[in-house]
Amino acid sequence: MSPVPRRIFILRHAKAEAADGRLQDHARTLTARGVLDARRLGDFLAAEGSLPSLVLCSTAARARGTYDALGWQVPVKYLERLYLASVGDLIAALQMLDDSVRQVMIIGHNPGLLEAIVWLMADARYEKDIRQLTRKFPTATLAELELSLGAWRDLAPATATLTRLLMGRELPEMREPKRA
Repeated sequence: MSPVPRRIFILRHAKAEAADGRLQDHARTLTARGVLDARRLGDFLAAEGSLPSLVLCSTAARARGTYDALGWQVPVKYLERLYLASVGDLIAALQMLDDSVRQVMIIGHNPGLLEAIVWLMADARYEKDIRQLTRKFPTATLAELELSLGAWRDLAPATATLTRLLMGRELPEMREPKRA
């Protein structure tokens, strides 16, 4: 039996309140639609048994709210360095993972998340996928990447394959709506 491949689930936080100057960016919370979209993603992945074993999450309120709305009991590490992280910061966080972790999710922000996906897929074979992503990677969108490498420290450009792209707003409602 072959080992479970390494997977990275890269999730852009769900829709948040607009930045209007009254609220610090780090404190912006999710809108009702953002909560619903994240919950749809969480329910969908849980129903198919595709949960990561660890979540790395930005400390921003909208990222924390996204994790909460997923509705999982997956261990989570809140990392300040993931708030508006660059591609370098994101890759460094992944390279520091214990090799016993096979599937990890990062919840964070653009443009760093999209740049990390492109960096990981930087291979001419995936040009179509990269073009699709760079056109549209909205809030509550999840990119699932599969890697064939022995250790997280070996993460490098062109070591990942995009296996799917899910948008929370396009998934069906799986829970009964709350009654008043």
